[in-house]
Amino acid sequence: MLQFIPVSEDNLIAIRASGKLSHEDYQNFLPLLEKEIESLGNVSVLFELEDFSGWDLEAAKDDFVFGIKHLNDIDRMAIVGEKIWQRWMVSMAEPFGEIRYFDRQQLQEAWEWLRDRETREETSLHKKLTDD
Repeated sequence: MLQFIPVSEDNLIAIRASGKLSHEDYQNFLPLLEKEIESLGNVSVLFELEDFSGWDLEAAKDDFVFGIKHLNDIDRMAIVGEKIWQRWMVSMAEPFGEIRYFDRQQLQEAWEWLRDRETREETSLHKKLTDD
């Protein structure tokens, strides 16, 4: 299941994913998420995985297509999880954007990372220096 976590800050969206995600989950949730992105502009996203066990094949495709479509709409994404395979999954996605994995006990640190403009600028500078 996918559901929004209420957030009272501009340009931040929080989502909780639990169980095994299905194509139906994405079909119900993605139009709402796209509406949020459209109204807010570029956003940062906290994605909390709670008792998360992955996707069925069609849902994985939905996730990939959505990610590619909105690659430039998401400034930062913090994934908060609880399993080593989730950390690996995030590390494979890092080349596609500013995405970082946090363990469950680091939830507050994830929020701070999403909010911190100075960290964003440092990360951009670091990336530029290492790319050169």
